Amino acid sequence: MKLAIIDDLKHDINRLKNIISEYFDNIKETANIDCYFDGESFLKDFPEKKYDVVFIDIYMNKISGIEMARKIFFFDKNCKIVFTTTSNNFAAESYEVKAYSYIIKPVSYSKISFIFDSLITKKAEISLNVDLISYRSRININLNHILYIDIISRTVNIHLLDNILPVKGKFSDYKTRLLEYSSFIECFRGVIVNMEHIENISKNDFILDNGETVPIRKRYGLDIRKRYMKYRLNKI
Repeated sequence: MKLAIIDDLKHDINRLKNIISEYFDNIKETANIDCYFDGESFLKDFPEKKYDVVFIDIYMNKISGIEMARKIFFFDKNCKIVFTTTSNNFAAESYEVKAYSYIIKPVSYSKISFIFDSLITKKAEISLNVDLISYRSRININLNHILYIDIISRTVNIHLLDNILPVKGKFSDYKTRLLEYSSFIECFRGVIVNMEHIENISKNDFILDNGETVPIRKRYGLDIRKRYMKYRLNKI
């Protein structure tokens, strides 16, 4: 796993780097960690240099952590951003860049292990086995690649990052299987969305990270929005 730490305090960088190294030693995996004392130095390498996770101190001179996160999110939406700070005053801004987590200093081993345990589990290939209508074949779909599923004219469609797959089976069966995972929610009758791909909320829709929109059911709109916000908060 490729990681970066951006912090203008040397002792905070060393503490975080040592804890991360200890975690990966314990699980017998490798982590490549690059350290930067300011955002300008990081931006000289990024985005040519890709990272899985970037830890950013919010309170830095010149370029703030929030501004750094915006730049990272603009170039690489797959990079996980973890804020480290002495205050939670910026929690609201962290939603804007879909921060993966938010750590109040001092950083501890338990906090870091919680983040990486979650990341590594999520990275595992959790898949949905489906029968395709068009090709009369069966394939496995990584759940992380699903934007949403819907049903049109009695056909269930799985909307992926780069494709739409019509599949056999009842919508109710897919609903039961997908709602076992906390990232999926039924936002409208006949529509189940993956909250990992929600970038924003408008008055009547969820706006996804590929620009598509899915409707929010008016009758249960408040509850649906609350569930989404709770999901996001649980990741901070």
